[in-house]
Amino acid sequence: MLRDAKANRQLPFIPIVLPLIRPGLLTAAIFAFIASFDELITALFISGARSTTLSRQMCRTTASKINNQPFLNMHHSRKRENAKAQMPNEG
Repeated sequence: MLRDAKANRQLPFIPIVLPLIRPGLLTAAIFAFIASFDELITALFISGARSTTLSRQMCRTTASKINNQPFLNMHHSRKRENAKAQMPNEG
């Protein structure tokens, strides 16, 4: 039908095909996440304290990057300053 209207091959993909395959893509993404997360848990339990697997290193790197965000550090330091300002003076 769209071919009769001289539409190119990619035109029907977004409005027709993408909505049809969206549930499958979402399911595949969820399964891929679960499989990779399971790999991390297995590496954490099986590997020793001294060994570093790729999964463990990726987890450490991600956690350290999250903890070193300037905005979060600024936010927490302001919370500490506000808490100190609200404390009564001793002495």
